[in-house]
This record gives sequence, C-alpha cells and structure tokens, in this order.
Amino acid sequence: MVQPPKNAVSDETEPQTGGARKEDPRKEDQGEPSLGPACAFFFLAACAFGSVALIATAWYIGGNQSERASAALRSQLIPWVEISTLAPTDKAQIIERLNELVADMEAERLDERQLSRLNFRLSGAPIFQWGVVEQITAAINQNPELSSKEKEDFELEADRLLRTVQNGRLSMEQLQFATQPVAQQEVKTGRLSIRDNPSSKELQECSRRITALNDEAKTVKGSMDKSVAQVFNAIMEEALEVPPDR
Repeated sequence: MVQPPKNAVSDETEPQTGGARKEDPRKEDQGEPSLGPACAFFFLAACAFGSVALIATAWYIGGNQSERASAALRSQLIPWVEISTLAPTDKAQIIERLNELVADMEAERLDERQLSRLNFRLSGAPIFQWGVVEQITAAINQNPELSSKEKEDFELEADRLLRTVQNGRLSMEQLQFATQPVAQQEVKTGRLSIRDNPSSKELQECSRRITALNDEAKTVKGSMDKSVAQVFNAIMEEALEVPPDR
C-alpha cells in the first residue's frame, strides 16, 4: 500500500535508496491517519530520511487475505486520502473507487493474484501525493518573476509527469526528489505540501527536475487528456486484469 515516508525531505541531500530503518511501533501516531499501519497488512515498510524503502514480505500470512486487505483500505488508506491535498473532485472519485475495492474484497470477488497486483500498484503510489504537483503549478502561475513560456512549459511537464505515473515509471522517491526544492513532508502523516513563498529559483529547479524525470522515463510530450482520478482508475483496472497463465 502507499507508504509516504514520515521524515521530512531534506533540502540539502538527495533521497537515499537503501539503509532502511524500522519504525518503532511505540511511536505510532495517534492523531491523523498515517499510511504506515494500512500498509502493514500488505508488507512491512521502513523509512530512511525521506526515502521509501519497502521490505518485501509474505503480506498474506495470517488470516483471510481479502479481509485483511479490505481492513487496510477502509481503516487507514481511505482516511489518509480524505486528508490529502488532492483536488476535491479527484479525491472524491478516488475514495469512491477505493470503497468499491473494499466491497469487492469483503465479498471475496478478487482472487489471490488480483490482490497481489493491487498490493504492488498501491505500494508507494505517487498519485496519492499529486496534490503537491497541483500546488506547485499554482505557485508557478502566480509567480511574477517567471515568464509566460516557463509557466506554459511547466504545465505541459506536469501533464507529462501524470502520464509518467500512468505508465508506472514514477516512484514515490522520485516525486519526493523532484519536489524537494519547494516542498516539505509532514512528519505525522507523510503528506507532501508546498512550502510558503518558494522563490523563483526554487520553482525553476523543481521544474528542471520534473522535466529530467520525464526525459529519463522517455514519456511522450503533450497535454494529458485524463484527470488524476481517471489515471488512478486506469491503474486499478490494469491491476485487476490479471493475464492468463501461460
């Protein structure tokens, strides 16, 4: 399931890819919902200074798989999405789709392979943090020091990045790094959000990093014709369409 790191992103270092440290269960937050407990039903997750390190494990051990998966979505992931920075319309549609998945799991309409593929697609899914990209887009459009071309270019790169997400070529760690010049991460919830009054240079650096990620993923250029919620639905449908055994 989604596991945004609980440590704030540093402005001075790039995210690490290893050396994960396990969270102390005694320090589990009792306030706003964190994604960590939700994901515990699917896999063990460890965080290391703003990076996401997933420790693969037999998430299905112990109890009914569908029951544990539905409990994870209902009690942790859905409440986390409710407090996310996603746009209201996208948020409502994503929550509606997650509730449909909960119903399918509780009715045991999904087999083991489908549950496994859903686990993979929802693990560290950057689309749940898409609100920070929309915040950055608004900040760039409102910045008087940036040219009209820079603003137009960023909107196209943001669309391109959403296509990169749909293609499965963007990780949570990469999104953290790309938004690092202007964003911060809440320690309790793991939510990414834009800092107050980012400078034009910081916004330009963020734009440069996002463009570099899109180039690395070889994502085609052009406007995106799908909303965030539609991209999420497409990812879920792809997960549920298990290919036949060969």
